[in-house]
Amino acid sequence: VSEIYTTSPTQGPEKVLESFALLDQLHIPYSRVEHEPAETMEACAAISDALGIRICKNLFLCNRQKTDFYLLTMPEDKPFHTKNLSAQIGSSRLSFAPPELMEELIHCTPGSASVLGLAYDTEHRVRLLMDRETYEAAQFGCHPCLNTGSLRMATADLLNVFLPHTGHTVTVVDLPNGGAMKKLIAALSLLFVLSLPACGNSDAALRQENEALRQQILALEAERDNLAKENKDLTEENAALDDTAPESGDDEANPI
Repeated sequence: VSEIYTTSPTQGPEKVLESFALLDQLHIPYSRVEHEPAETMEACAAISDALGIRICKNLFLCNRQKTDFYLLTMPEDKPFHTKNLSAQIGSSRLSFAPPELMEELIHCTPGSASVLGLAYDTEHRVRLLMDRETYEAAQFGCHPCLNTGSLRMATADLLNVFLPHTGHTVTVVDLPNGGAMKKLIAALSLLFVLSLPACGNSDAALRQENEALRQQILALEAERDNLAKENKDLTEENAALDDTAPESGDDEANPI
């Protein structure tokens, strides 16, 4: 990862130069870094650390008919399942949009999708979706339409300056966190503490700690049951979709 720059690059791919030129035209301050293509979570983490923010994960989606297109921006470590999004936007079957349509509409290739690409969507065919956590963050991080660079700007500038310029509005969605693993780690950590010698702790204190552990285990079991039910529902939904799936010659992208 390079040093941090606050001015636009003087050379590079045309769409990168155009992205920064537009930010300059709109008087939107930014900090940027250059790097090797960001294709792994480790690479994204290093970039996030350099800029002091979380680089957003951007997914370019479409409906089955490829008539409705969505750019979803969300925290990079938050899991995504179409079921959590479909009901909120009124689209029951989502898939990754074909790369050629992504390049046609927002001039980005897979791995480089960016809200800055909305400047190329002059017909407003793409609907911007933002996870609430990203929408409410003070700073916003993205690629300049190519994943060999990343930048940070104020979310307020994105919402109040950039998007009004492109003519796009935002639909805020609520995507759940994958919190089961964190809870499990917390419960195991507490179990480890309880396995240590009492070190003067009273019986009452140990009973209190045991009760806290018991409550966490009960919560984990409840979440496990909910996940099992959700997986069962997804399996049934996928089976129903398979029954109506197009012939193998259809070029539809695989459902997420």
